[in-house]
Amino acid sequence: MSEKLNQEIGKMTGSMFFQKLARVQSKLKAPKDLKNNFGGYNYRNVEAIYEAVKPLLLEEGLVLSITDEVIEISDRIYIKATATVTDGFGSLSATGYAREAGMKKGMDEAQVTGSCSSYARKYALGGLFLIDDNKDIDSIEPEKEKSASTDKKSEKEVEKKSSEAEKPKKSDDELANKATVDKMIAEFAKIGIKESDVFKYLGLTRDTVKNSDIPNLRAYFLEQKAAKQKAS
Repeated sequence: MSEKLNQEIGKMTGSMFFQKLARVQSKLKAPKDLKNNFGGYNYRNVEAIYEAVKPLLLEEGLVLSITDEVIEISDRIYIKATATVTDGFGSLSATGYAREAGMKKGMDEAQVTGSCSSYARKYALGGLFLIDDNKDIDSIEPEKEKSASTDKKSEKEVEKKSSEAEKPKKSDDELANKATVDKMIAEFAKIGIKESDVFKYLGLTRDTVKNSDIPNLRAYFLEQKAAKQKAS
């Protein structure tokens, strides 16, 4: 078989693969059927994406595989997830990252890594299948902006105030918003977990919680809530 023929076959099979993937991307619907008690919005988890994409992959003759890798970036531990879809001829991969908590007090190390793996895999799948994860569990929902009037001047004033209100949240090293922390502690109390136990998990105090601690705290809340529901 000539080299030119091999190249033509390669182009053809590659084109077919991307057509299959495009059909999966256009058909895939992963509903946000879980409720976030902190922000009052719905979100999806990685299991929901698995269930939604499996029949589409089967229909197109595609195989999905996901691998995790523990890496270190700037003295912090991250889980790097790589999602790859292939039909045996063509393939495409996407990666996602999630950072492990700096302190693991009050939470088993396997649980911390497992939570990070789920987040990282969800990000990888989101990139691979073009899934929009706006307002998902791992992001802090900003305060809703006040409705702007039709008057252009009023609209600019609202945008300016909203921008200033968000400044403290731009850096992961800055202290978390007190109202956000208070609301989270209240949610923990609803499921019977004391404030002292919550901060024992982070190895912090109420006044030293940073923006970077919020995702880890939320993951802890969800796992504790799931455990209590299972036990009840």
